[in-house]
Amino acid sequence: MGDLGLGKEFHMMSSQTNRWIPDLLETSMADVGPTTPVPWLAPILHRLPRAGHGARAWLDFVGSQVQERTRKTVDRHDILSHLVEAYESTDKRDVDYQWLRGDTRLTIVGGSDTTAATLTFLFHYLAKDPVQVEKLSSELGPLLKGGPRLDPKDVSKAQHLNGVIQEALRLHPAIPSGFPRVTPLEGITINDFFIPGGTTVVIPPYAMQHDDANYVFAEEFIPERWYSKPELIKNPEAFLTWNIGMNGCIGRALAIMEMRDLITYFIHAFESVKFAPGEDGRALMEETRDHFTVGVQPLRLIFEEKARGLANGEIGTEPASH
Repeated sequence: MGDLGLGKEFHMMSSQTNRWIPDLLETSMADVGPTTPVPWLAPILHRLPRAGHGARAWLDFVGSQVQERTRKTVDRHDILSHLVEAYESTDKRDVDYQWLRGDTRLTIVGGSDTTAATLTFLFHYLAKDPVQVEKLSSELGPLLKGGPRLDPKDVSKAQHLNGVIQEALRLHPAIPSGFPRVTPLEGITINDFFIPGGTTVVIPPYAMQHDDANYVFAEEFIPERWYSKPELIKNPEAFLTWNIGMNGCIGRALAIMEMRDLITYFIHAFESVKFAPGEDGRALMEETRDHFTVGVQPLRLIFEEKARGLANGEIGTEPASH
């Protein structure tokens, strides 16, 4: 997201030891999570010497990037260039600048942490159920035509690939609790139920997408529900991973493309994936925390290359961001 979002590279993907931005992001999100339901508490904690250190450091980093960008003219078009252009068209009040910083933070968080988290859970299910890998191999083998990339025109044919991604997104939305909103001062009536003004409301995607009222066998990983078994979806409108309407995720298409590319490369280059010795996935499934985004626990996996031995990797830390 440094290149796409900020128009510069931080070389986080060229070294397994150069992790200061991911580490800073992880620490800051751990601070942000508890205050998400009570946003008025965050400014108070940030002013306490021993609280909110990670969040303050993250705010300072993003602020420095925004300040650097607003002081110079660049030729390229990236996400931040559009945000700065919108800011320049305002009266440049302090509140406008705070919105610019906030949108920049959201861009970086939404474009990095979220995709890595989804892929971590997705490969957990592939390691847990080898039949899923067999189905992907049978489906993608004829479509890959000897290369690791899926032709865009064949995407619609890859039903199980799309189903695997969609099901991982359903079971493990990257922002589990969703986005809190405040009702207008005059209040609002929804389905004959009046909510007073100034009330914080939220619809948690995780709860909606694990509810048996919306999905048959809601706790189970069943990719087929998205193509050959639609009867397992009781309420299509309950899928809220990407948010909806004008607040829908602008990075949805990019994230799906990234996940398709990684899975097709996995099928092209590897025979299988399995849990490493001593790993059973329980830490990932039981100890992962909601930090606004998902704070995943490490998942140790072994990838068996096709006729070339073993490739070891740890999903949930550095390799997951690749």
